[in-house]
Amino acid sequence: MVDGDEKRVMSDTILANGIHRMRRQHPMFLSVMRHIAANYNSKVWAFNGPIALTAVAQQLGCDRTPVGLDRLLNVTNNRTSQTIQPDHTEECDWVALKSSVFLPVHWTQAKTLFQSPKKNETFPPLEALYPGSLGVHYTNHITKNLKVPPGSIMQVIASGSCPVIFEKHPLL
Repeated sequence: MVDGDEKRVMSDTILANGIHRMRRQHPMFLSVMRHIAANYNSKVWAFNGPIALTAVAQQLGCDRTPVGLDRLLNVTNNRTSQTIQPDHTEECDWVALKSSVFLPVHWTQAKTLFQSPKKNETFPPLEALYPGSLGVHYTNHITKNLKVPPGSIMQVIASGSCPVIFEKHPLL
């Protein structure tokens, strides 16, 4: 069952930590760290990550509208300026990506990446399974001890993306 905080974080109105296009040492990171230091709360799931990031972006007046890969290049190069609080232009110079860009598989479905295909079945190419995604986050705390069966989606990802590790890792 998904609780209220988690539903809120999974939506495209909350900015997940790993779905932004920003340069290293971007001033937005410092603003988020200051926010977390002032408002730290270990009792609410995602409070010190996505919820903090969203709160800072909102306080600064940044455009938080997430975009997909289809619009990323266009948005990056042609983003219209928004009303931003004075002295925060550089902090708002980033693009939010839709969750599906890196999180196309919901954490409750992460184990499906490790399922063998049915007899005489193969999975379609990853581009067809997860269109508009740059990667697949597979929720390590849930999947870390699962074996990777031949023909599974994870086997396809591992063999194509990490061939050296794929050959040497005992679970593969």
